[in-house]
Amino acid sequence: MDADSLQLVLYLLMGCAALGFTAWRKRREKANLALYEGLREIFYTTAPEDMLGSAPLQPGAVVGVAMDWPIKDTQATVIACTDGTGSIYMKKQGSAICGAYGAADLARAFVAEAARWVDRAEKVDAHPEPDPATVYFYIRTTDALYRVSDSASALLVGKGAAEPLFAAGNDLMTALFKMADTAEKVPEQA
Repeated sequence: MDADSLQLVLYLLMGCAALGFTAWRKRREKANLALYEGLREIFYTTAPEDMLGSAPLQPGAVVGVAMDWPIKDTQATVIACTDGTGSIYMKKQGSAICGAYGAADLARAFVAEAARWVDRAEKVDAHPEPDPATVYFYIRTTDALYRVSDSASALLVGKGAAEPLFAAGNDLMTALFKMADTAEKVPEQA
């Protein structure tokens, strides 16, 4: 095989590798989106008694809160429930910390703060993701879903109206990320 033929084969192999990588990346992005949407949907569709077990629930009681926060080119959803579980779902990365009890006090504090906002929140039937400039807080009670929204840029500099909600959600998110970062790493199988 001469040098020109070898170079042509090399270019063809590089082109096939590039096409294969692009197809793999698109499939992975689609799978990540499906994982994110599926996990997020569990919070909104699971019956409160199934979500929280046998805990007695008063009518209208807050059972959980979700904060949808646009971060750069992705979306983070932070969820807290009255039982002290906290979760984080990252849209683009398809990663999640699910149902962790490692920051139960912060999860409960986030829910308690959300309970103070129900009277100021709008009752909603849907839970779309926010635009890139808005943070949505979805407050779930035993019988309804409520939403509070605020400007992401205002919240990031401590000037948003929903700052107490944002701070509580951010505290939980930070603790869950720290917990995941310091967790004992499972050794890879040989």
